[in-house]
Amino acid sequence: MINSGKYYLIKHLLLLTGLSDRTIRNYIKSGILIGEKTNGLWHFSQKQIELFLHNSSVRSAIKANNDAFINDFLSAPYRPEYQSCVIIDIPVSAKKNISEFLFYHINNNATDNIDISLNYISNTPQIILKGCTSQVLNLANMISEMLMSTAK
Repeated sequence: MINSGKYYLIKHLLLLTGLSDRTIRNYIKSGILIGEKTNGLWHFSQKQIELFLHNSSVRSAIKANNDAFINDFLSAPYRPEYQSCVIIDIPVSAKKNISEFLFYHINNNATDNIDISLNYISNTPQIILKGCTSQVLNLANMISEMLMSTAK
């Protein structure tokens, strides 16, 4: 999967950042997010997405979104099903692998009942997973297994 030459779409950024479609398109218009428009769809390389996620104004917007994301979870008075929220700090050495891993699972609809946020805190990737407990824990375990296998 590494160096696979795959491209990513706005929908991936929406799922990973929690930012709105309009906000992402404003970042494109302002030049903060650089991509290529083909057949009416914006395409981004792994490198372009990582540069975007490291931009200080983008990180501030994602942090504000993450704060709201967690506060909404903690303050919800009623949930019709079991819900979980998990925060995972990723070793810097695995940051490329984690982005590709998340994109792969988003593309394969393994995250349908999970909200995901990917942020960089002082260059350290941090993932927040929120949603159906069984799916959140399953994805968290898969992330853990991936990290352990790449650390060997």
